[in-house]
Order: sequence, then structure tokens, then C-alpha cells
Amino acid sequence: MWCGALALALALTLAAAGGPVLLTAAVVVAGIGEGPQLTAVFAVRHREAPERLRGRVFVTGASLKITGFALGAALAGPLAVRSLPGALLAGAAVEALAVVAFASVRVGTGRGTGSAPGFIRTGPVGSECRRPETGTRHERAEEES
Repeated sequence: MWCGALALALALTLAAAGGPVLLTAAVVVAGIGEGPQLTAVFAVRHREAPERLRGRVFVTGASLKITGFALGAALAGPLAVRSLPGALLAGAAVEALAVVAFASVRVGTGRGTGSAPGFIRTGPVGSECRRPETGTRHERAEEES
């Protein structure tokens, strides 16, 4: 997730620099960042939501995302009128803040940032990692009881 946010920050910075070549590069980098990020969001929603609530979880997530887009557009609109590069750089700063927030949560929870995707750190940094259990956490809870 944080790599996607970093790629989007880079894409917005490239777009702010202007020029057709940099704008084309920005679109490519944005696609590289957004694709895996969206896939990861769907995977987590599918894995963590109980099957009977999955539709609600996906609709609620989509609604929140659209609301966030609308709020962002409302805030960025006046800035874009004054300075389009400024609005793009503000968007890049928000993406960079998302990376910082992610890193602070990872450090705050004791999880090292060096874990490979799909692995959970089970001890202090440098200890062994294990694959997470399969199934949703709700299915695992039912199996344990």
C-alpha cells in the first residue's frame, strides 16, 4: 500500500513539472501505483469481511472513497484555479503524508517495515516471519470455538 501511495506522489510531482513527456510519465507511474493499491484494498475487504456482509462492506467502502474524492475536489478546486501545479503538489504532499502515517503505525505497533508482503512479524525486528492463517478472521474464530 505504501509503495502505491509513494508512486502516486511521484506521479503528481511529475505532472506538476509540466511538459508532454513528464505528463505521459506521470500517467504511467500513476497507473503503476493505483493498480496494485486498488487490488490490495479489494483483497483485504474480501478476506476480512464475513461473506454475508461482503456486499455491504464493498458498497460502504466505495461510498467512503467517493465521498473522499468529493471532499478532495472541493478543497483542491480553488487551489487549482489559482495554480494547477500547486494543486498537484498539494496532492503529492497528501500522498507522502499517507506514507508517513503508514510508517508511524507500523513502528507504533511494533511491526518492522522490512516484512515481506504476505508475512506477519511474530517477534522483534530480525526474528522469523510466518505466513498468516488462511481464511477470514471470522472463519478462524469459528474454527477455534
